[in-house]
Amino acid sequence: MLDEVERYIPSLERARAARCEVSTRVWWRRSAVNVLGWTPVRVRPLAALVVRARPKRVGDEAVAEGDATGIDYAYVPDVPLALENALTALLDPRGALPPECLRYDLDHAAFGAGPYRGGAPSDPEFHGFKLAEVMGQVRTVLDGWVEGRGGRDQVDVRVWAWPFLWISFRQTFVVREVVLVVRPDLNLQAYVGR
Repeated sequence: MLDEVERYIPSLERARAARCEVSTRVWWRRSAVNVLGWTPVRVRPLAALVVRARPKRVGDEAVAEGDATGIDYAYVPDVPLALENALTALLDPRGALPPECLRYDLDHAAFGAGPYRGGAPSDPEFHGFKLAEVMGQVRTVLDGWVEGRGGRDQVDVRVWAWPFLWISFRQTFVVREVVLVVRPDLNLQAYVGR
């Protein structure tokens, strides 16, 4: 299973080896430059949570796969808005569902409270990629949604953690924010923001 997950883990080294280009304009050159050649000032391994939730039954009938009463959403950690929008569109679960190797168990111990009664929740992660504040967002939305449908036994909730890198580059008064993510087709995708 780990080998399957590793195919979806992005890295700056992988992007450079694949000769990815993230072109941007800078004030000192007429042509665009590839920011992946710059030295990063900060690299943050994060993960988005992709959620698909459906009621199991409505009355006596099973719910159809395309029923609109569920949740289909990609919760992306706090990154610049343009990068968040790009990731949300790429990871939208209304299209193809994420691969099984990226499934995340919401009932995992890392999701709950810390080791001491009343302690702060532990910082959940997926293979070293932090889930940041999205875990709280997902829990808040799902808790209300599940309660409104009769409880945990009445719903089918599936969650996947999708790793990505948020990299900050800076050179000569120019700052660029870049997100690297492995797309569902296993190709590396880069998005650049300002």
